[in-house]
Amino acid sequence: MKNILYVLDNFPKLSETFVLNEIVELINNGINVNILALGNPKEKTVNDDVMKYGLLEKTIYLNHALAASFRDYLSILDLSNIPLIMRSSSWLKFNQIVQLKGCSWHYRDIELVHAHFANRAAVAAMLLGRFLNKPFTFTAHAYEIFCTPFYSQKRLKMITDNAAMVITPSEYNKTYIIRETGCQKDRIKIVRATISPEKFRNGIEVRKDGEIEIITVGRLVEKKGFEYLIKAMKVVETKRLNVILKIIGSGPKEESLKELSNKLGISSRVV
Repeated sequence: MKNILYVLDNFPKLSETFVLNEIVELINNGINVNILALGNPKEKTVNDDVMKYGLLEKTIYLNHALAASFRDYLSILDLSNIPLIMRSSSWLKFNQIVQLKGCSWHYRDIELVHAHFANRAAVAAMLLGRFLNKPFTFTAHAYEIFCTPFYSQKRLKMITDNAAMVITPSEYNKTYIIRETGCQKDRIKIVRATISPEKFRNGIEVRKDGEIEIITVGRLVEKKGFEYLIKAMKVVETKRLNVILKIIGSGPKEESLKELSNKLGISSRVV
């Protein structure tokens, strides 16, 4: 397999390094990767690998895709497609579905359509796979299959039923998806969220004494659990005084995390 299309809700997304790492690894292994994105987050900071691998040049944004023709409108009315299109219309606008059909010719050499997250991106990938008559797969992560109001059991079952393979990063997720959709367990593969270990190699000798810095990076949102790390620092302080916790990130929990460190009396050790 040499040509894969990634369908993503937003690209490039700084917080989704696991998606980027996966794409980069495929390219490094000789796979031609194209990207169809439903939106552009237009973030101020873009991961270096996006530019290094020319991924913006490989990306088409659905809203900027080639205009759909009247023929495209008629072609999606193929009787075999109508039931799936009608079910998909809860998550995609009709004009988006027509645009998918309109740009499908551009991806005629694609051998596999893959989406990350079991959300509207997976619905779009499912339809595009149908229009191209090519297999469709998706990776289910977390918020979109667990959290209200993002989760839809109806959507998860629809895309799972139509996928050639379902990928998810944990045994817990696999068991959950089987329970929610009735999917056969051999159709779900576990692939851990990816990192690039070489980027984290320490070129500096580890100090055996002196001040220790613990650095954590992430969005300051509830599901990341930074409050538990701060509470753990209170325990660490009772064992060792020369430890500093540096939190790098921003988000809606920033002020409450500062208040928590103040309340615990460790604000001088949490920065």
